[in-house]
Amino acid sequence: MLDWELSTLGHPLADVAYSALGWRLRTNEHMGMCDLDLATLGIPTEAEYLAHYQAHAPAFGPLLPFHTAISLFRLAVIFEGIAARAKSGSASSANART
Repeated sequence: MLDWELSTLGHPLADVAYSALGWRLRTNEHMGMCDLDLATLGIPTEAEYLAHYQAHAPAFGPLLPFHTAISLFRLAVIFEGIAARAKSGSASSANART
């Protein structure tokens, strides 16, 4: 699946950090799973996930707190856009206000 809404020519670690947000957010937050028993669910730890990425793309270096901060900012911008569309009545989802 490709999401063209955020398609950019940015640094690959920004995308990796965004995809790793689930390990840092709770289940009552968007994409969150940090409060789940990941081992029981067969989900790797964040460190394992990032090590797998690093093994296949070593040229990009380690994920830094900066990359995570940028990802959280990206998520905030996405939510602001959803809220603005919900307020204007042009949201594509019926549950945009929740």
